[in-house]
Amino acid sequence: MADNSKPRVKNRLAMQILKFCKTNWFSIGLVLIVLIAFARKNLRVSTKDTAAPAKQELRGKTPQVEKFTDEGSRSADVSRMDILPSNSSAVRLPTVDEATTMAFFKRFGKVVVEERRRYGIPASVALACAYVGSFSGKRDLAAQSNNYFALPCSPGWGGQTATAGGRCYRRYGTAWDSFRDFSIYLSGQDWFAQTKKEAGQNWRLWAQSLDKQGVSDVQDFGQEVEKIIQAYRLFELDARK
Repeated sequence: MADNSKPRVKNRLAMQILKFCKTNWFSIGLVLIVLIAFARKNLRVSTKDTAAPAKQELRGKTPQVEKFTDEGSRSADVSRMDILPSNSSAVRLPTVDEATTMAFFKRFGKVVVEERRRYGIPASVALACAYVGSFSGKRDLAAQSNNYFALPCSPGWGGQTATAGGRCYRRYGTAWDSFRDFSIYLSGQDWFAQTKKEAGQNWRLWAQSLDKQGVSDVQDFGQEVEKIIQAYRLFELDARK
């Protein structure tokens, strides 16, 4: 005969448990709530302890922030003029009245002829570069700092300086100093000898070469130089003895 005592015991035990739960449901609920809260607390503590070393590591180190300074910029390669800004910040040559233009050419015509004799830079090109770079002498860099070519500071520059638009530029005592320094600067570049040999007195090739080398912060510099030379026949200065 089969022994049915075990199933009866299990059923009786189940009934007792069910009866106990119905009678003490409130107490059981409180216990469960306490257990769940305790478990969540332990979970938060564990997560916090895991993240703590990373936070402490960050606190122990000073964030490295890249800063731009004049000294930093001067340590860069200056085989180019290093003054070409982004397209959004490039300056545009303003409209200049005829009287101001002619006075500018008359004032510096002899200066650029002398620079051509000394350094081989076409007078037309030097004069047009000064015109475009200084807005015919009306740009603040020219009026206040005698910098007619917007030449920037560089590692080898030991003279006075001026700041414009957050950039460091050279400052001169006279306008003549600016023209001479421009000749010295160009003649000291690696590409100068090759340009001088290939272009000769061809002012168009000179303008294109200077534009390629980035010698101005004026937008469309090469085109502006060519237009000025042709419009005012500045190339006639290149034939003067």
